[in-house]
Amino acid sequence: MTNIINNFKLNIIVYYLVLAFPLTYVTGSFLPNLIITSIILLYIYEIFKKKLKIINTKIFKFFLIFWIILVLSSFWAPNFEKAIISGIGYIRFLILPFAMIYFINDVKKFYLDISFVIFIIIVVLGIDIIYQNHFGTDLFGYKNAMDGTRNSGFFGEELIAGGFVAKLFFISSIFLVKKKPFYLIVYSLFVVLVVFLSGERMSFLYLLLGLFMLPLFFNFKKKIIYFLKLLIFMVVIFNTHEKNKERMYNNFIEVIKYGAYNEEGKYYKTEKNNLYIFNSGWGAHWLAAKNIFLDSPITGKGLRSFRYICSDKKYKTISENDENRCSTHPHNYYLEIAADLGILGLAFLVLFIVFCSIIILKNKKDDEFLIIKIINLIILFWPIATTGSIFSSYYGSFFWFLLSITIIQGLKKELKV
Repeated sequence: MTNIINNFKLNIIVYYLVLAFPLTYVTGSFLPNLIITSIILLYIYEIFKKKLKIINTKIFKFFLIFWIILVLSSFWAPNFEKAIISGIGYIRFLILPFAMIYFINDVKKFYLDISFVIFIIIVVLGIDIIYQNHFGTDLFGYKNAMDGTRNSGFFGEELIAGGFVAKLFFISSIFLVKKKPFYLIVYSLFVVLVVFLSGERMSFLYLLLGLFMLPLFFNFKKKIIYFLKLLIFMVVIFNTHEKNKERMYNNFIEVIKYGAYNEEGKYYKTEKNNLYIFNSGWGAHWLAAKNIFLDSPITGKGLRSFRYICSDKKYKTISENDENRCSTHPHNYYLEIAADLGILGLAFLVLFIVFCSIIILKNKKDDEFLIIKIINLIILFWPIATTGSIFSSYYGSFFWFLLSITIIQGLKKELKV
């Protein structure tokens, strides 16, 4: 009886820790990583206490092999100390889906609860961003950036609010799916405005990509109404927010067409080459990562190596912005994995995407939120995008939290937990 009570308490504790994760993410990396670490430690405690056989499953072994590759890559990384700490610590992200499966019993209730929590956070953050765009500072005194075209609300100087909203929006809409489509349409339009005002162009594209898939929940007539309202609303916000439009549309087209820009931030056509977006700062990062990958294509240069070797002359690029090719990471996790772990790492990534797709689609008949999970998977693994570092504790925690939510139901059935 005592064991049952203790198990119930642990399940409740973990349940609320998971629900708290999106809220703590706005505070920085410490609290979300503390939550994940706490969940993992509780899970490891249960493994040893109950002698769970999870380590014998094929899926867990796959994750374990990838972790071993991460750790081994530290030995040829340019900064062994930081690489080995990062590699060993990454195990917490790989175990997270299994821990959530173990502690969360009622998955449907969990989806409804987590979607509502995220909905509240997005609404509050959205109001804060709209206020910040209008008055120049948000409700907490944080100023907007880049001539008022970048608004991050209570994320402050971390200009990531648009990505946060765009990637969590579809999970947050789950509890609205069963209600009247009107509420979902209104919420969708609100989020479109918020991400537009954030000034994050890639996040806006993510959002639109998913929004044009979301009406699969509706019948034909409602689909037409949804698309018309979405298109009309986009025309309205683009024509009523001139300074935001300049960044979100005009500058975006110029980045693609020219890439290169001068000290005044004006884009121009370079006579040096026709690399277009590869002449931008991001393009220089990507080309440098490509050169690093080609220098060691099988195993890469080691975990978290990009920042330490990108300035090497042999990784010089033909980008107009080559002098800015160095950064902490290449701003695309496919290229980051290619540079750090080579073909070996990329192969595991491809297999992992296939695995996630299979476990979601395998249970499609019993999954009433299937479309949302497919959208989430596409957004998470969309290859042509600027991203954070998948090996960082901050972006990594967000990526693995969202992925765990996406696959938890399918993985639970796969493991028969």
